[in-house]
Amino acid sequence: MKKKLFFLFVFSMPVFINAQNVGINTNNPQASLDVRGNQRFGGATQYLSYDSLSGKVEWKNSYLYVPVTQALMKHSAAADGLFYNNSGGVNGQLEYRNELGNPVFFTNFTNGNGYFRNRLGISTINPLAALHVADSSVLFAAPSALPSSPNGPPVSNAGNRMLWYSQKAAFRTGGTSSTAWDKDSIGIYSFASGFDTKATGTYATASGYGAKAMQGYSTAMGFFSAAL
Repeated sequence: MKKKLFFLFVFSMPVFINAQNVGINTNNPQASLDVRGNQRFGGATQYLSYDSLSGKVEWKNSYLYVPVTQALMKHSAAADGLFYNNSGGVNGQLEYRNELGNPVFFTNFTNGNGYFRNRLGISTINPLAALHVADSSVLFAAPSALPSSPNGPPVSNAGNRMLWYSQKAAFRTGGTSSTAWDKDSIGIYSFASGFDTKATGTYATASGYGAKAMQGYSTAMGFFSAAL
C-alpha cells in the first residue's frame, strides 16, 4: 500500500526536465538534439530520409505539404525567396519573389501559365534580349492539317509586332495602324512585312508600305502597290 501511495504521489506532480544538449553519434552536440549520420522519420513505406554524405533530403512515397500561402525558402529577413501561393485568383502558383515581395518568375499548376520578368536565356547564362536562344535552332510548328475554322491570332488591331499565326501557317512582321493583320485579313500560308501591308489571299505575299495582295498566289511590293 505504501508503494502504491508513493507512485501515485510522484506521478500526480508536474515534472520539469532541464537537460543539456543531447548527441547521437557525437560526444560534442551543438544543439538540443544533434544527430550525426543518416536519419529516417516516418512509417514503413512513407518516410522522410536524410543522407548525411550528400546532404540530400528525400520524401519516400510522400510529399512536401504546404497548406496555405507561405514561404518554401527564404534568403533573409527580406521578402525574397521561393513561395507557394494558394490565394484567390492565383491558386496553385509557385513564385520566386524579389526583396520587395513581387514575383519575378512564376508557374501556375492550375492553368499552366507562367511568367518571367526580365530576360530568358536558352543555352546561355547571359541573355541579351527578352528571349535569347544561343547556338541552337528554333522551331515554331503549325498543325499538319490547318483547321477549317481557325481561332484568332494572339493579338489583333494596331501595333508593331512579329507574329507567327500557326492556325493559318502565316507570318507577319512590322506594324499596322488598322485591322490589316487581324484574322479575316490574313490569308492561309501568307506572308506580310513592312507597315500596313495586307496579304489576304492564300499563298499571298505583301511587303513595303500599304501594299495589298488580295488574290491567291499574288504578290504586292512597294508603296501602296496592289495585286487585286
